[in-house]
Amino acid sequence: MNLLPDMSACEDLRKHRKSIRKVRKVLKFMSVSKNHESMLINNAMYLLNFVFLYDLIVYAFSIDLILKEKEVIKSCYFSIGAIDTIISTASYIQRNSKLCNPELNYDHILELEDTYHPLVENCVQNSFSTEGPPALITGSNMAGKTTFIKTIGVNLIFARTLWLCHAVRAQLPVINVFSSIKTEDGLEQGKSFYFSELERLNTFLELTEKGSNCLLLIDEIYRGTNTVERIAGAASVLQELATNSIVFVTTHDIELASYLSSKYEMWHFEETGSKTHPFEFKLHSGVCETRNALKLMANMGYPEHITKRATAYALEMEAD
Repeated sequence: MNLLPDMSACEDLRKHRKSIRKVRKVLKFMSVSKNHESMLINNAMYLLNFVFLYDLIVYAFSIDLILKEKEVIKSCYFSIGAIDTIISTASYIQRNSKLCNPELNYDHILELEDTYHPLVENCVQNSFSTEGPPALITGSNMAGKTTFIKTIGVNLIFARTLWLCHAVRAQLPVINVFSSIKTEDGLEQGKSFYFSELERLNTFLELTEKGSNCLLLIDEIYRGTNTVERIAGAASVLQELATNSIVFVTTHDIELASYLSSKYEMWHFEETGSKTHPFEFKLHSGVCETRNALKLMANMGYPEHITKRATAYALEMEAD
């Protein structure tokens, strides 16, 4: 993979080299009286400043020069930023061999082959393809749901900014990314966790109503409220969001599938049944039919009588 640097940034720095050197020399005088360890020099500078107002004169001269060369300084500032970006990107590409240049489109086509999250060590790769229908992703705890939607978002941002993607092959839409992941309460503003969720998702509804071209990533929708109202509210909101946006939403509430099956594609992550490697972290079509929260309680060392009682309660609820 080649990275073609913008050489105009280097030429810009060469062109303004003399002006920048002049500014640097003047600015050095501003710190002369403060950078000497010698007591004799410090005392001499103090006396010089006392008699001739050295600091004030140098300050006035420096400000005058900076204002005069303001456009040059600004131009060099952006040129250095561009060069730094090129170096950082080249270094990142050199350290990561599993990268590709994505094909960008305006047709809401999203295809990722063997994609992965760059911050997850030894990340399991997944492939995904859709041409519009939003995705409802179910699965057990710790199975990989949240990491997967983060992977989608990260790769879309990389594609738009650096024309890079963590995948073997990628075809991605030119689209803005919004997320409701790891929403937090606001104690200082007096906002509960659920209220923060409401605000964020209301923003998504406004974007959808305006017809904004956006991808919405929603993790565990409305988990801050009770089961009945969570499912009812989520089903209604998600149906609305599906009208104009690409939506990826994760949930433990498999009941949502019956309300959203006509508008959403169903995907899930499942368990392997192994105690040593309980999850495969691979995306599958359909709805997850298993739960593991109580199993994880037992694996964490919760007292047996507590986990047994919890299991009995769960069976009673399912029977009702």
